[in-house]
Amino acid sequence: MKFYIIILILLTSCKIKQDQKKIILNKQELKTLEEIGNSDQKYRKIYGIPNNNLPQNKIDSLRKLQNKIDIKNSNNLIKLIGKYGYLQADNSNINIPLFIMLMHTPQENKTNLQNILNDELKNGNIDKQRYNMIIWHLKGRKGLPVGKGRIVYENGEILKTN
Repeated sequence: MKFYIIILILLTSCKIKQDQKKIILNKQELKTLEEIGNSDQKYRKIYGIPNNNLPQNKIDSLRKLQNKIDIKNSNNLIKLIGKYGYLQADNSNINIPLFIMLMHTPQENKTNLQNILNDELKNGNIDKQRYNMIIWHLKGRKGLPVGKGRIVYENGEILKTN
């Protein structure tokens, strides 16, 4: 009898986390994510290189082309998040970090994405650190991103620690 009481006390005093089922995206959704991942840097890798010696009009043209891709990508990512919630490797069968691609969301989708991410944070589908990093990017990367343990260096000197 003592044994059962001890087991009962242990079970009621321990918080047991239920195993969440992994979200399994179908082949087409995985293919779409792969295409988004591949196209995310399509033109950025050309104009984003320091000392690329490209004329400004060429850089502007490449940025416009990349922005069109970013609009399409962010629309597709918003649809996937709307369908499944925020996806990451530990809750689904994806191996592409969505947060990197969400950072490139164009202006016309930023408000919608921020609202969606606020809901995802409230629902526990995205961790605070990742949420803060995406929001920091969406708001123009002004100041320092919010986060614990972040050390910022300037000229080899510690500028700020959180």
